[in-house]
Amino acid sequence: MHGQLAREFAQQAARLRDLNETDAVLDAIVEFAGPAVGCRHVGLLLCGRRSKLRCARATDAEAAEADHLQIAVRQGPCWCSLARPDGPTEILVDDTADESRWPAWNRPVTELGIRSVLSSRLATGDRTVGFLTWYDDEPHGFDPDSVTVAHLLALHAATPLARAIEHQSKN
Repeated sequence: MHGQLAREFAQQAARLRDLNETDAVLDAIVEFAGPAVGCRHVGLLLCGRRSKLRCARATDAEAAEADHLQIAVRQGPCWCSLARPDGPTEILVDDTADESRWPAWNRPVTELGIRSVLSSRLATGDRTVGFLTWYDDEPHGFDPDSVTVAHLLALHAATPLARAIEHQSKN
């Protein structure tokens, strides 16, 4: 299985390198992210100037709503990670119903039916480009292998995404 996943990552990295349009890169990242981690709900937030987050892509309404909630209440794993650039690159929430760090966010997310969350920072050097967040309907939906795969995916996706955004802003 690890060999197959390594091949898929290599193919995805090559595909991302060849894309220049931001929309195409965003689509490719989100399309690959769910199956790679074994989760169907994925959201991608972009980080703009002055640490402003905006929804860029989501696989479905649940992921989009969970991401919009983070922006609206300025709480959640992405905000926590953004506030600590030298902190962990992944933030795991085993059960949103038991989470106490972000009460304005986790209660409505739990009501959406989302019970576990894994968020990975998309960073190049000291710049945060955005966040990939996986949402699962079950508590404890992400095991250590999921966290490792999410980390590797974020590492592979950050540079092509940053390059595409930079290319777009010049045109």
